[in-house]
Amino acid sequence: MMEETPKKGTRRLVRRSPAAGAGAGAGSSAAPAASVAASAAAPSVAANNMSVPPHFRDSNVWEDPPESEVERLQTSLYPHLRKIDLTVSKAERIAFVEKLFEKQNNTCAFGKSVGGMYCWNEPRDGEKRYLKLQWGHIKPRCRKNDTQTIDDLCLLCARCNNQIQTSRYLCQLKAELESKLENIDALMKT
Repeated sequence: MMEETPKKGTRRLVRRSPAAGAGAGAGSSAAPAASVAASAAAPSVAANNMSVPPHFRDSNVWEDPPESEVERLQTSLYPHLRKIDLTVSKAERIAFVEKLFEKQNNTCAFGKSVGGMYCWNEPRDGEKRYLKLQWGHIKPRCRKNDTQTIDDLCLLCARCNNQIQTSRYLCQLKAELESKLENIDALMKT
């Protein structure tokens, strides 16, 4: 969440408590329960042991992004808006980024109800203690027959954007993941 500080032109992220990020959002109780069951079957690896790659950890505990991320994201938003023929001022882009941070609890859109605990950065950003988010598209950009709007944008971690959603519609992704969960459950019972 963001709020303006009294000093003109300076913005800061409002820090959320770990409990606020973990419990927010609809359906958040199911994910932690599933993670407890999954962690019982797998060897435990401590969260945020930076010497262990994020995909080997049981979960990740991320700090809120620094203030500089708003500037980086508003700059990288410009080309996305240009492709949909939308002209927006820098102040409007900053407001849009801040609105998304608030809506997504300062984390990845796919992991917002659990504070991004199953998300991670690209390898080159592996030492960062916060998720370096990137622009994701609710309607994939590669689908040239779809009309894109600013409302089709969200902030995703590198894992969710590049390895989970890739070029699929969210309805396709949901069906795939539900199918895989059924098969994982069956494998865990054997």
